Amino acid sequence: MIRLTVWVLAISMALMGVARAEGFAITDLTDLNDIPQTLNGKSYSNRLAAKRLTLACDDCDGLNAVDVLIGRSTDGTEGRFRSGETTLKRMEDVCRSRDDTCRLERLDVGPSVGWLSIYARGSTAILFRDGDTLTIRGLAETPEVARETVRGVLATLAPTIVGN
Repeated sequence: MIRLTVWVLAISMALMGVARAEGFAITDLTDLNDIPQTLNGKSYSNRLAAKRLTLACDDCDGLNAVDVLIGRSTDGTEGRFRSGETTLKRMEDVCRSRDDTCRLERLDVGPSVGWLSIYARGSTAILFRDGDTLTIRGLAETPEVARETVRGVLATLAPTIVGN
């Protein structure tokens, strides 16, 4: 009986490993090799944890900070967005009902899909891949600075996190 239990446990663990092969290439941010110390010509300090990386600009005029968060989404958002059931226009309309300055742009990084929102208080990029989510949220003195900082993090980190 013990051998059967060990065998079932081994098979279960192997299957979990196979199931985990889908999604992002990196799901623990402490596995990142290169955390940007500069973005858009400015220096940044960071605070790193498994599911969250916070970057704060050291030499910017005013506030400029970015949170990078890894999570999971099981509510069907990714599937509805990939299939076109939920359109970017529809999402932008909802966003604009809360903040009339809100604008959305589609993002495709490797096999992930998502969007970049720009609004009065900042900018947020959200990427999905097989249930994994990457959220990059920027706050700055202006929406333009927040957007460019988020774009810098997208270009620097997202391809490594998302994978091929």
